[in-house]
Order: sequence, then structure tokens, then C-alpha cells
Amino acid sequence: NGFDAARIVVAPPPLSRDDFADPPQPRPLRRAVLFAGRIVPQKGLASLVRALGRIPAARRPELDVAGEPTPELDRSLLVARRERVTVNALGRLDPAAMRVAVDASRVVAMPSLWDEPFGLLGIEAQGRARPAAAYAVGGIPEWIGGAGIAVAPGDERALARALDRIVDDAHWADYARAAWARARFSHPTHHMEKLSEALCVSLSSAATGIAAGPRLFI
Repeated sequence: NGFDAARIVVAPPPLSRDDFADPPQPRPLRRAVLFAGRIVPQKGLASLVRALGRIPAARRPELDVAGEPTPELDRSLLVARRERVTVNALGRLDPAAMRVAVDASRVVAMPSLWDEPFGLLGIEAQGRARPAAAYAVGGIPEWIGGAGIAVAPGDERALARALDRIVDDAHWADYARAAWARARFSHPTHHMEKLSEALCVSLSSAATGIAAGPRLFI
């Protein structure tokens, strides 16, 4: 939109200190994928179920679903029965229960089929050393980094491969370490550092006679 890149400071939204595991829980014995959020068609729960159905039955993960029951959940459960995917409907969870659900999973899934502006579940999972598998839409590629795998939107075969790889014992620890490393970008301390950086840039602009300071996107 024509803004000078030198005057833009990007500060990822900070998590609560309670969101960070200290220390992170070890790899769960259960091979589980967590989906959490509004259960509506654009969030892609049915697509996720079909992707899981493509993983061979002998190593197919279970799917935990956290969110208010909706007709879309009912539709996805019908798909799950057809695809022989085990789905555990957890209902709506409070923040403490959500942290427990994240810790109990090996990977969080974000199969959004629309331009997801950001996707807070992903960075919440990173704060607990849990990687993500997602469709590369909206703001998701900005935060996922090496702490998971983002694939082309709607490519259920690719999403199945991503989930299968991340939950595998041979690869999970590497993705979990990457998620924990990236979690520092969402720590309140880092957020304050970025705000300070924005203030310094603004003051510097004022001192040199530049009319407008930086634009800060949070």
C-alpha cells in the first residue's frame, strides 16, 4: 500500500505468560491431532478429517476437536465415520483446559479454507512446544516457519503427508524443538522489545524532521 518498509515494525501478538509451558510436556504416547476453534465450513474440519483418512490405518492419529458443537461438527462426524477416523469431541474449552488439550496432542491442525488473518492456535501451540500442520492461507505462513508444515490450500493429500510426518516418532522431536524456539517471538518480553523499537524509530524520525513516524501492525 505504499508504506516505506523502513518505517514498519511488526510485533506478533503476545501470549499470556500462562500460555507458556515450563518445561514443555514430553511427546504424548497417544498419536493425536488437535483442531480448535469455530466449527464452521471455512475452518476446514471436514477437509482435515478426509486428510486423516488418507493416512494408513495402522498409524492414523486420533482427532481431538475443541469447539462449540455446530451442524458442521455433525457433518464432519459423518465424514469421520465414513473415513474411519476416530474423533473425540471435547466441546468448548476454557483457557486452562485448552492448554491441557494442546499438551495432549502431538500436533495442532489449522486446515482453514479461507484467508485466515493469523491463527492464534498456532502460536499458542508453539508456546507449549507443539508444531502445526496447516493450509498456507492468510497469515499462517508468517508464523509457522520450521515449526510445522504448511501446504497448498485444500490439498488433502499433502496435509495427510504433513500430519503423518510430524506425528511420527522419528521426526516429532525436531518439530517440537522448532516450535519451542519460535515461541520466543510471542513472549511478552519480545513484544515489549518490538514496541520499544517502534518508539525509537518514531523518535528518530521526529529528530530528523520526518513528518510521520512508523506504522505499527500488531
